[in-house]
Amino acid sequence: MNSGGGRGTTVEGGGKKDNSKVISAIGKSFYDAGNNLTVKSTREINFTHTGITLFSEKLAREGLSPALDFLDRERQFRPISLAFVVDGGDLRKAMEAEFEMEEYGARGIRRHQQITVERNPVTIITALQEIYNWLSRPGQEIALPRLHLIDLSANGIGDGQDSGGDEELSMESPMQLSGLAAFKKDRLVGWLNEQEARGYALITNKAKRITYVIESPPPFKGNFTVEVFEIRTKKEVKITDNRVTIIIKITAAGRIHETTSHEDWLSRDSQLIDSINKRLAEALRKDVQSALDKAQKKLQTDIFGFGNLIYRTLPREWEALAPQWDELYPVVEVQVDVNAEIRRTGLLRAPGRIR
Repeated sequence: MNSGGGRGTTVEGGGKKDNSKVISAIGKSFYDAGNNLTVKSTREINFTHTGITLFSEKLAREGLSPALDFLDRERQFRPISLAFVVDGGDLRKAMEAEFEMEEYGARGIRRHQQITVERNPVTIITALQEIYNWLSRPGQEIALPRLHLIDLSANGIGDGQDSGGDEELSMESPMQLSGLAAFKKDRLVGWLNEQEARGYALITNKAKRITYVIESPPPFKGNFTVEVFEIRTKKEVKITDNRVTIIIKITAAGRIHETTSHEDWLSRDSQLIDSINKRLAEALRKDVQSALDKAQKKLQTDIFGFGNLIYRTLPREWEALAPQWDELYPVVEVQVDVNAEIRRTGLLRAPGRIR
């Protein structure tokens, strides 16, 4: 248990003062362990302001049900607390990690997650309430953010060396929010990497912005950087002769932020613009396909909620499919239709010319 979510520091009179501590206790149950914390602290242990909840990889692989029962049943825990799975790491080290620009660790993790999701959906935001909802929905499995500890001392950061003056604060995070933890029921079955996590965000309509660096259309050389800023995903299901087909339709709009080509290809004929749009659509499609290959084919867990889609839209058909959904899901046909369009080119239409 961490009173502040990390080992934050404040500067007072030229020195540093810890404003949070990490304490731990053992018990026969989660509630018993929580009570045992009281003998180790001079302050009353109160969970009402818990902002984040960290699950170890070991606990996640064994099953989250006992922990979720305690968290959902205990009136002090708020269901808006954000959940994470710590990849192979030590929970104590994760809670002691210092975000030098933040007051305490929990705030650092929350801000790091919000910024990451807003600009690059290589992870997601999941509250405890969403986990409870997912577990109660037919045909829906859990996906949680993956948290990985980073040794900043390997990069010469926080190595304790005297800088000969005021200590510089590092903006680098001691944790990496990258990828997802995929579950089957309440047990962790595997991880999704960054590309697969982007694909998951696209399929589940959680992606806000994505940046791609794409090769310029031939015969031009170089590449161009596109930020996709409008993404909408719709999912449909068709069942013909007991054959299930999921149709994913993605529409996306982007703007060009940079090009390394000196050719004026943006203002030329529409065929080049069509080629650019197709290249962007293919980049999006690759992300989606990578997520499908990992979760559907390899891990065989329905984190996309395809089964729940059938349950909501075709309830009678779901009654027949539900008993065998675990066997049907890996072989369900998924059609991906992506329509991408670059609508803006920034303040320049043609690249700047140097005489």
